[in-house]
Amino acid sequence: MHLFNILGQSITKWNVADEEQKNIKIPVEHIRSETYVVKPKTSDGSFSKKVIIR
Repeated sequence: MHLFNILGQSITKWNVADEEQKNIKIPVEHIRSETYVVKPKTSDGSFSKKVIIR
């Protein structure tokens, strides 16, 4: 799973053991408050979702 800033720059990525999980907790305590795009990958492909970290 990748995290991008709103300009499309990669901020960080996490390895997810089970890509079919319904809920994934993302450690964001060291990421500044801003709007980001998270891009998870599943067995069906990947998608993008806008998230706001406060």
